[in-house]
Amino acid sequence: MTVFATQQLSLPARVLLLLLVVLVLVTSAGVLSSGTAATKQAKPHRTIWIDLPVSGRQLTTQAAVDAAAAKISDAGFDSIVMDVKAYTGYTAYPSRVAPHISETRLRSHQGFPPGFDLLEAFVSAGRQQGLQVYAAINVFSEGHLPSRDGPFFDDPSVARWGTTFLTGRMSARSGRGHTFVIHGWNEPRREQEIFMYSQDHDGAAVTPTSSWGVDVVVDAGTVVEIRDRTLDQDIPGAPVPVDGFVLSGTGSAREELLQLRIGDTVTVDRTTESVIVPLAKSSSATAFVNPILPAVQNRALAIIRELLAYDIDGIVLDRARYANVRADFSPESRRQFEAFLGHSVANWPEDAVWERLTAGGRKIEFGPYAQEWFHWRAANIRGFVHRVRRFLDAEARHLALGVYVGSWYHRYYSEGVNWARQGYQPDYEWVTENYHETGYANLLDFLMAGAYYRHVTAAEAEAAGLEGWRSVESGVDMMVEAVGESAATLGSLYLMDYRGDPDQFREAIRMVLSRDVGLMLFDFYHLELFDWWDIVREMLH
Repeated sequence: MTVFATQQLSLPARVLLLLLVVLVLVTSAGVLSSGTAATKQAKPHRTIWIDLPVSGRQLTTQAAVDAAAAKISDAGFDSIVMDVKAYTGYTAYPSRVAPHISETRLRSHQGFPPGFDLLEAFVSAGRQQGLQVYAAINVFSEGHLPSRDGPFFDDPSVARWGTTFLTGRMSARSGRGHTFVIHGWNEPRREQEIFMYSQDHDGAAVTPTSSWGVDVVVDAGTVVEIRDRTLDQDIPGAPVPVDGFVLSGTGSAREELLQLRIGDTVTVDRTTESVIVPLAKSSSATAFVNPILPAVQNRALAIIRELLAYDIDGIVLDRARYANVRADFSPESRRQFEAFLGHSVANWPEDAVWERLTAGGRKIEFGPYAQEWFHWRAANIRGFVHRVRRFLDAEARHLALGVYVGSWYHRYYSEGVNWARQGYQPDYEWVTENYHETGYANLLDFLMAGAYYRHVTAAEAEAAGLEGWRSVESGVDMMVEAVGESAATLGSLYLMDYRGDPDQFREAIRMVLSRDVGLMLFDFYHLELFDWWDIVREMLH
């Protein structure tokens, strides 16, 4: 290192040197400021998502990954988002924190060689092709409930973190004293639970259920027919009476309903009762954990720390949210929400939100503290993203931070996320006066919003009888408005929305590109399945 003696320099030279020093210090201060997105990292612009459970099954050797990377580069993409922790909780690399994907019991996700490092394979292949590589983690998701697969079922500590769900229930009672809990009304029947079907609100005239259960037909308050379809798979669904209903169930719910006899009277109390149930007894397919728990956040940060060992360009947070509007209503969530309010909540959870069963579907009703509830949840998720931002600023400033979210911003409060920039104050009934403080786009380097719609323009959606926001055009425009210049933005498309219609796929890509934003396609598997590489190459070159 050469040390200069400023005394030996001329006055103009010394002034120039001092200006350079000040410039370096100012620049460094801007980079080191905590809680703001850095600006020097690479960012994806034309990227494709590699979904671990589905796409990854085709990529179980380095040769296969090399070939995939070559096709991706040739098509005009500049980057890859590699799903390295699946929603099931398994990883694409050997991890000390979470199990490897080769250990999954979910048959459709099997086929990975034990210990195969798919992330390192893509890093190696991506560098050869000049591609950026981003590692995506499903942050608050730890298993697949229907198959009982994932860390939530195998790791006792993770099992303690499962989110709780709010659900609405009704009850029925027979004249002989039997009581039944009704878990849903005019919606798809779930295993082991009793559901009711009526013709209210254009309900079906025949039960829309599989044959693996029993249908009890109640007309004018009296059981007139019992169809136990498990005994004969050819028995059709039961007719739904105009002046009555059908109770239907499988498994243990079937056994309950078989206590009824022809001629029994049955009445239904259509008043909905709010019930809080644990994850294992919920209707969720994905094992979400409670995002406010320190242990949950620490596990996510531990996985991100492992990723720093790889030559990647950034981290993408996926499912960094609550499961849905019905989560989480655990005692810890109540305690922290009451601390946020500064007083106790007399009626829990109804003073926040509650669920009502109707013939037209489940409805979330707002309590007197609904606005504060949604604000508190969004602030929790922003707090976690801020932790990740500070962690990367301290440990790996060269890495970019991005998220994937749904583009339906006006409804995304249900997931507890405000992905807009700070200062953006939407005009909706569920926002507080300072809801803008919960926005986290300023903490990011880039944001990918899924405009997962078949209809490209708002007019096209409206012509099909849908709201205009259910279109690629509106989804991308909503993203641009909410995020502004706070972070780079990518309009994201789901290829399954265009299955069998390559021209519509072209139009969707054209719409995203017309908005002067980046593009993300989900995902590699479907691009291979439909063999639309030529379309992408045509649109991106």
